[in-house]
Amino acid sequence: MRYSGGSNSGSGGGGSPAPLVPVVSSLAKIKGGLTETDSQNVTLEFSVTGAAMMALSNTANFAGAVWEQYSPTKNWLLTSGVGAKTIYAKFRSSLGRELAVYKVNIVLNDGYTPVVVS
Repeated sequence: MRYSGGSNSGSGGGGSPAPLVPVVSSLAKIKGGLTETDSQNVTLEFSVTGAAMMALSNTANFAGAVWEQYSPTKNWLLTSGVGAKTIYAKFRSSLGRELAVYKVNIVLNDGYTPVVVS
């Protein structure tokens, strides 16, 4: 998702101007590409050019989420209980423009009980 039309920067200086809208180079994912884990603690990885802030949540409505400084990695606590989990992420540029919400899915198991996700 790249901004098109108009100027991206009023500086007129050399180099590439920062995008007005963050550009996702690769979607958010669980570190190592995991799709299943037996730990509530996971590390998320992001590659979002032009992102200044990010907000993460275990709920689609981002209840209780706060905007924080963008980082390419983030330790995250999944909700308790075995089964499918979704982590929601959104990103904002320094100008306040936001990307759509991205979702990362993972299955939390207890290491013993088979989890069937339909």
